Amino acid sequence: MTMNNREILLLTGLGDDKIVERQLRFISWLNKQRPEDAQIRAFPTLWQTAETYADKWSSLLAYVSEHAGIRVVYGVSAGASLAMSLVPKLPSDTEYHFVSGKLLYPESIGADRNNRAPALRESVMASEGVISATDLSQFNLTCHAGFLDGVLDQRDMRIPDVPFHRIPMINHSATIVMAYPTILREL
Repeated sequence: MTMNNREILLLTGLGDDKIVERQLRFISWLNKQRPEDAQIRAFPTLWQTAETYADKWSSLLAYVSEHAGIRVVYGVSAGASLAMSLVPKLPSDTEYHFVSGKLLYPESIGADRNNRAPALRESVMASEGVISATDLSQFNLTCHAGFLDGVLDQRDMRIPDVPFHRIPMINHSATIVMAYPTILREL
């Protein structure tokens, strides 16, 4: 497998079914232009279900073991917390991109989001655990965020000593939309 041919794991955020479906259609379109060994694999995060974090985590680990060619993980919004939890589980040469990602501060998740996505709080707690217990300098991690998010605070999306790149956009959703063609096109 060459550096240009690496499978990508995409972990989507909380968006409603319509938003997630649009993202998956775009990914399907991108995959038609990508080599077979460099497909973007979208894990069904199912945030807005009653699925527990333990079940979600178990499903994700099974999914990753079925797709052993994954060398890039792209965690978007809530999906970034799941992506961070994979850091100690995948090969050390795996590349991670956290886009407008909820990586820290589970206590700042509001009641509405807790109700819509009951596994999110525990996922962010697991993400914080990995961040505090792991020497992240050993991994290829990058955080990406717009200039003004409107949904998440900047502190939620930044990890100390991890590169932080600005996407020239404001608004949570618009930043994510801008990230898809720019970051994924480079991978």
